[in-house]
Amino acid sequence: MDEVEDGGRAKAFEEGISALIFAYAKDYNWLEGKASVSSELLRTIKSIAAHLEVARCSTGDGEKAIV
Repeated sequence: MDEVEDGGRAKAFEEGISALIFAYAKDYNWLEGKASVSSELLRTIKSIAAHLEVARCSTGDGEKAIV
């Protein structure tokens, strides 16, 4: 039960984070030619995902994944 509930919760957070990144990218020409994203975006994502397994990754890792 624990695994199923956590899995569902993680999927919901993943969808929310994806929507946040999508909206950000849209505002910045789909990150065309960008090598970085705002530190505010990275802090927000880190805060949202703090209780998930991905929290072990650095903000640099997150930035690479986004760009």
